[in-house]
Amino acid sequence: MPAPAPSSAAPASTRSSVYADLGDCRVIGSQPDEAGYRESECAAPAGFALRHVEADGRGNLLVRKPGGEFVSLRLPEQRGGAFSQIAPRVEWRGSGDGDAFVSDVLVLRYLAWEDPADPKKQTAYLIPVALAGDRPCVAAFIAPGPGQSAEARRVADSAPGCLRR
Repeated sequence: MPAPAPSSAAPASTRSSVYADLGDCRVIGSQPDEAGYRESECAAPAGFALRHVEADGRGNLLVRKPGGEFVSLRLPEQRGGAFSQIAPRVEWRGSGDGDAFVSDVLVLRYLAWEDPADPKKQTAYLIPVALAGDRPCVAAFIAPGPGQSAEARRVADSAPGCLRR
């Protein structure tokens, strides 16, 4: 019996990812007293830059587009001021390879301790950050659950706009 003919493959996606580790960023400010303060800065693909700020038990990220100024994502404010941190690995989504890579979305994991009745319980959101508009902005807070990563990728690849709050 002849083998079935191979099915035609779907066209290759033009989307790609570049990963970065916030732990590789250069510390530009630190005050370890009391709750502590630490600010790090790192270059990112396609001329972007990040500032990772950890202060008073809360993590925030500032994004600079090529030729622009740093813009705060105001992550703690958007989660009610909860204690938080940003996971060290971030994903830049875009098109192209190598030096031709152009990012239009940043995806990060944001850990928030939002339940005062259970201070050990954390919620691990995935956050696509839209980069294509005038100012970088949070596009969504995707809660944990089955399909969280697939939903984050879907939002990231759909030319997201800013989350309305």
